[in-house]
This record gives sequence, structure tokens and C-alpha cells, in this order.
Amino acid sequence: MPVLQSPPASTIGDQSSALDADYRLRDQIGYAYTDDGNYLSKIQEEQMVEADKEIQTMRFQRIIPLPEATRQELCGIFARLPHRLVVRELIDIYFAEANWYFAVLEQYYFEKLYNSWCIHNDCLTEHGQLPDLPPDLLHFSALLFHVLAVSLQFLSPDTNCSRALRVDSFTARDRLSSNYSTSGVEIARIAGALDPTITTVQNDLMRALWLKNCSRGREAWHALGSAIRTAQELGFHQQSKVYQTPRSTLEETLTELWYDEYKRRLWIKLFSWDR
Repeated sequence: MPVLQSPPASTIGDQSSALDADYRLRDQIGYAYTDDGNYLSKIQEEQMVEADKEIQTMRFQRIIPLPEATRQELCGIFARLPHRLVVRELIDIYFAEANWYFAVLEQYYFEKLYNSWCIHNDCLTEHGQLPDLPPDLLHFSALLFHVLAVSLQFLSPDTNCSRALRVDSFTARDRLSSNYSTSGVEIARIAGALDPTITTVQNDLMRALWLKNCSRGREAWHALGSAIRTAQELGFHQQSKVYQTPRSTLEETLTELWYDEYKRRLWIKLFSWDR
């Protein structure tokens, strides 16, 4: 578990400009954010603690402007989603039947993102136009399709959503599951490798899970490798430090602790799958 401690004096103050310059320099010359002994990995180690919190917030709040062609393509993909009630039932089936064993997702964080995603998707339904999305929600769209795809692999034929989707045979369920997974892959392609988030990692891992359930082991291994590389880029393999600062409340600090544990569990899951 990360250690809760008071911050050193050097971490308090105006650090944003120095942090921005440091991150830009690292990105330009190709240094990873690791503590492996290179010189730049030693620069402002304590400042990186505060930077991690700022970057995670920025990734959710910053909006990605979408070109019109991309916006239309995403609208077409989102149109493949079933009715909201069916989506809700498939999500519940996934967490009841699959996630207890595979432990890919944390339901609390998934539900928070899903509620935010629904608000943005309502704009598409009401106004016929997809709003610009933050990186986390764009990648979540792909994750949602993969959750539905995996859920269909565990779907019983006597459920309401099975009848609503008209998948009364294993062949029909497998076909629809494949279509949903393909939609998730298409969204991930549109999102690209820019602005990866923890949701990007989960989407790749869910894709690996779906492929493994389809006995496509080689492809699953490649999807898992993509998840691991993104997780390393985001620093999941590093020991995090969470500080109680004068600017943060105890509740905020505890939230940071739990979120750090959330990332740690995901990294352990990636490690165990790669063994």
C-alpha cells in the first residue's frame, strides 16, 4: 500500500511550469517515466507525485476536438448499441457472471464512467450530434462494447435481453458478440495511441479476454502486450506516493489512495496474465 505522509517543503509552491517543461522534454527525447537510473528519471522526483494527480485530472477534463468525418464515423458505431435497458442488463450480467472470476474491472469506477458516458450520449440522441469527448470517455466507448461482447459469451437464452436481441442460439450470440468486439476495436483505432488512460488499458485487457474466450490465443497475447505497454507508459509499474497536502481534504487524499490501489490491482492483473 502507498504510504501516507506529509509532503517535503520542496513540493509546495508553483510547480506547474517546471513540470510541463520536464514532461515535454521527456516526450521529445523518448525517456520513459521510470526510475531506472537514467539522469532524467532523477529530476524533480517529488514534483512528479503532484504531477501524476494533475495529469489524471487533465485526461478526464480535457476535451478532444473531433473532425467531422470522425464524428460521423463514431455516430455510426454508437448506433450499433442496443437499447439502454439492454445495455444495463448486459453490464449487470458481466459483473455477476464474469468479472468475479476475471477481475478486469472495478465496478465502482466503471459505473462512474458509464454514467458520464450516458450524459454525453444523450446529447447524440437528443440533438443528433456527438459532442467532443474527454480521452477517458472516448476510450470508455470501446471498453463498453467489449463488456457487452464478453457478457454475451455468458448470456443465458432465457433472459430478457437475450429475447430483445433475438439471440436464441449460441451461433447468434457468438456472431453478435463478435460484432460488438469489432466495434470496440474500431473505436480504439479512432482514439489511437494519443492520450492513453487507465480505460485504454482495460479495453485492451477486455479485448484479450474476449479473444481468449474465443480460443484465439495468439491474438489475445498481442492485445495483452498492448495493455502492458500502455500501463507502463502511464507508470503503473512504479511505486506511487500519496501525500496529505494542506490544499487537500482527508476525503480527497483517501480517494487518491483508493485510486492508486485501483491502478496497482490492474497492474498485478496484467502481470499475472503475462506469466
